[in-house]
Amino acid sequence: MPLYLLIKYGFVTTPDTFVVSLIAQTVAFGLAIYLYYGIARLNREGLQIELWIGLGIGAVLGYLVGGSRELWTLTADWTMIAVAPMVVGGMTKTGRSPSKAYQTGLVIVILVGIASFLPVWSDLRIVAEKMSQTIVYDFKNSSVGASLDAETLEAYSAIIQRWVDIVTRLLPTALVMSAVTQFTIGYFWFAEVDARTHNTVSPLKSFLFWRIPLWVSVVVLVAVVSRFIYPETVGYFGDNLLAAASLFYCVTGLSLVEFYMRKFRLHWSLRLLFYILMVPTGFTGYFVFVLFGLMTSVYDWRPAQALAGE
Repeated sequence: MPLYLLIKYGFVTTPDTFVVSLIAQTVAFGLAIYLYYGIARLNREGLQIELWIGLGIGAVLGYLVGGSRELWTLTADWTMIAVAPMVVGGMTKTGRSPSKAYQTGLVIVILVGIASFLPVWSDLRIVAEKMSQTIVYDFKNSSVGASLDAETLEAYSAIIQRWVDIVTRLLPTALVMSAVTQFTIGYFWFAEVDARTHNTVSPLKSFLFWRIPLWVSVVVLVAVVSRFIYPETVGYFGDNLLAAASLFYCVTGLSLVEFYMRKFRLHWSLRLLFYILMVPTGFTGYFVFVLFGLMTSVYDWRPAQALAGE
């Protein structure tokens, strides 16, 4: 725990070089996954004293390294990494279902993740806009830009500007989904180890039957419609909610495809080849999986007897 905060606030926020920062971010990302796993397991096994000592030392060290300038980020970051897995470990210990434990932890991570960037969102937008202007300027003055005629140069610059604007607009989703990814990997690591340790069924075996509840689809639909009715006030919220939800629908769409490939007894090498061939399709393939996931939330195509045996 202290090592994570030392790297996160000692190297990532004040890097000496780009390479050092990149390595530190990668290590911190991996350590966060381990913490989601480790804290849940400590709480599951009843080792609260060791857990609280580690959390306390980590918080103090993080403040000493990051200072008051990083206090809000540190608080939000440490809240996500400490509270979510503690809740997961506690719920698992009391016999709650893996899906309930995961969903509860997921809600905590999302809410804290949103709260973590709200105070600095306006500053992030200003920085992102300046970066987009710099990127377009550098392209126009590069050797590639100099070799193009004026009309083509402006067309390419407009495309670059559009993509940078999209990335900027979806920055909240990128920040929150990064934490969601860490938590999800850490949770399934914990759940798999816990299933082997306590001789229970691994939640990973139910991947073939994953689906998003229908009420989530209704919420997403309302947000999207509101986004077009109130583009200025609800626009950012609707776009980011849609982008985040699409990732979950993509995963459940993959589970549907995997279910039928296994039903038809396709060899693992053929299944792997299918996924590799889907990579070049880019957004088209992604949209297809999202559509499958959305359809299963409305009506599950998988046989009822198969679902009963989940």
